Amino acid sequence: QIVLDTDAALAELDPDYEIHQVKEKMGGLRYYCSIDHLHQAQAIIRNAERRAARTCDDCGTEGATVTTSTTGPTRWWRTLCPACRTEREAKWRS
Repeated sequence: QIVLDTDAALAELDPDYEIHQVKEKMGGLRYYCSIDHLHQAQAIIRNAERRAARTCDDCGTEGATVTTSTTGPTRWWRTLCPACRTEREAKWRS
């Protein structure tokens, strides 16, 4: 929903804007685009990034960014609420 809301706000600002990439990186949202009114667009994107940083990736409720508890060399950052974090940590341990 955060990406859809961001797209709608940016399209209202500049109907001809172009999305280059939308992704999750290190537990946060990254939104790359070409748009007129860059200063206003950056404010919209920063707001979406802040919103995503506190919204659980799994269920959409209030969450926080955490790292995985893997034993290997790779760690992943996710934004999870306490319930989803508990569920995921059980999976990470198995």
